[in-house]
Amino acid sequence: MVALIATITAKADKIDELKKELLNLVKHTTQELGCIKYILHQEIENPHVFRFYEQFKDQAAFEFHGNQPYIKAMADKAHLREGNSVLTFLELV
Repeated sequence: MVALIATITAKADKIDELKKELLNLVKHTTQELGCIKYILHQEIENPHVFRFYEQFKDQAAFEFHGNQPYIKAMADKAHLREGNSVLTFLELV
């Protein structure tokens, strides 16, 4: 299993627009066969910060996810984000 937390920060004036795009990722990713969990969170005290908790069946499923057109299209949405996304991989204990 591959598990991670992805942190994405919106520009202050682009929070709603980025949120819409991220919800679109949820819609599509949760339909991927190798997706176990793909849950979007928004920080309460810092609403410009979004975090995904993600679980994929295996590395192949995670790589499949990364190659989907809706994921690749997020590169064109850089104007909505502050900085780069941060991926933190997790190990089940």
